[in-house]
Amino acid sequence: MEEEHVDQGPPEILTPEEQEHVDMRAWEGAEVLTNSEASLLLKRRVQLHQQKNIAYEPPGVMTKTLDYCTKFANCTNQDSMNEMRRILILDYGFKHHELGIILNLMPETADEARTLVPSLADPGRFDDDDHLERALEEVSKYRET
Repeated sequence: MEEEHVDQGPPEILTPEEQEHVDMRAWEGAEVLTNSEASLLLKRRVQLHQQKNIAYEPPGVMTKTLDYCTKFANCTNQDSMNEMRRILILDYGFKHHELGIILNLMPETADEARTLVPSLADPGRFDDDDHLERALEEVSKYRET
């Protein structure tokens, strides 16, 4: 009998003791953002605050997060970000967590992608390397160097 793969969410990164103190309702309906998307959103947030108050300085953690996301962003165009998301989800059936990893790390081969995202190797997903590599090639066209 073949086992059905059930998406259990992200892997555990907190110890069971730490998890006891986390209200998981906070994650309900949460979306995955890429570094590019997070950078764009944080920049807009800072701009809005600075329009209201020219002396506004973002909190340190926001500045560090923005710096990190900007450093590792691979796209700055909102339309391109939307198109990469559409391609992977609608055209190739990627799950949201897979999309985040693929668009942040931009693997070049099917083997690299499966190493980074083990669920891509699940039976029936991308049994054909060519199909997965076409998906990677399509989104790589939108990558900015």
